[in-house]
Amino acid sequence: MSDDRILAALRPVVAVFEGLGILYQIGGSVASSTFGHARTTLDVDLVADVRSEHAEPIAAALRDRFYAEPELIREAVRHRSCFNLIYLPAYFKVDVFVPKDTAYERTAFARGRVCAVRGTLLRSAQQRGIRSRSHDHRERPAALSCTSEQG
Repeated sequence: MSDDRILAALRPVVAVFEGLGILYQIGGSVASSTFGHARTTLDVDLVADVRSEHAEPIAAALRDRFYAEPELIREAVRHRSCFNLIYLPAYFKVDVFVPKDTAYERTAFARGRVCAVRGTLLRSAQQRGIRSRSHDHRERPAALSCTSEQG
């Protein structure tokens, strides 16, 4: 999947989360690629501190371009599991994982980085929190820069 299509699906979700004050981090293949571990992907994984009261506003804000069901969002929040947002123009899936309420999860979530991807600032998981088959950290895409997030 091309970076343009990934960003087309990701930008509106990130904008809604930021507008609602929902902390998030990008994980999985997209985050791994930000650290030079290029992997193909068929979806985007986000960890987001979504609460039940966010379900309706998320679904309403994304409804014109995404399949988003508020009840599935609320269920994921209740079970601290995940829900999907399907970007309809490209049939591209954004998986949103609600973090468990543990000290480990809170600490890992707090160690995010802000990355610029083609002019879009996104929160990404810290490099050591991303599982990858490759351990070569030297190469990084030219369109990307990351810094540790402060407070």
